[in-house]
This record gives sequence, structure tokens and C-alpha cells, in this order.
Amino acid sequence: MSETERLRFQDFAFQRLPSGRCSAKVVLSWADGRQFTGESDGVISQAGELRCCAVVARWRMDCRGNIVCFVDDF
Repeated sequence: MSETERLRFQDFAFQRLPSGRCSAKVVLSWADGRQFTGESDGVISQAGELRCCAVVARWRMDCRGNIVCFVDDF
């Protein structure tokens, strides 16, 4: 990994479901093609939708920039 390589957003999707819940999915990628997908769901409300989107975008990385686990600690 070079000093200038960054993790980039590849895709993002958000849905409000008929069940009263919401769903979010994000795909992040490195320049070398490695991709990481995170998904989250929550309750449809202003706070619930914000939390759902925030959780899906949170990742913990090691010192070399490798994603080691998805973090959901709200």
C-alpha cells in the first residue's frame, strides 16, 4: 500500500422498508480492487435512519490499512 492510497466509497444504498425498518449498504474499495461490504438495518425515524447510515460506514483498520472488522458500537 502506498502512502497516498485511500479507501474509497464504491457504492451506497439506503432503503425504507414496508416493515417500518430501514436498510443501508456500503461498498468500499482499494485501488487494487479489494472490496469490503458493510450492511446495517434500523428503525425508520430521523435518528434511526441516521444511525443506520452511520453504522454501515464505520470500519476499524489496522496500521497497514487492512480492514479487520466491521464496528457496530453505538
